[in-house]
Amino acid sequence: MIPVIPIVLAGVLAATSPGVLDRVEMYRVTHQRAEFAGAGVVKLGVEDCAWLGWRGVAYVEGVGSLPVHVTDCQAEHHRRAKPLHSLGIAADVSEARLNGLHTIIILRQPP
Repeated sequence: MIPVIPIVLAGVLAATSPGVLDRVEMYRVTHQRAEFAGAGVVKLGVEDCAWLGWRGVAYVEGVGSLPVHVTDCQAEHHRRAKPLHSLGIAADVSEARLNGLHTIIILRQPP
């Protein structure tokens, strides 16, 4: 069996407008056979679309550890123009209270 190598992201979290990642989640569940993040799980939008559906944990300054789900990713034309990492952003996040906080996110590929 090939070991799964986790993805580690570091930077700040950038809150999306209220409800944006919820709408993306519903679209992906309805049209792309994705799964719901689940209750109490923070939804993320990351730079790389290869990580859609991955789960993990975010260690957020002043907050602690939070379960996360990659619900969305940066559109290719936006990624080419200005990738999230070039802005110091680890991920877009569904919770406004996390906006601007430093984080380390560890993601693992779904089984």
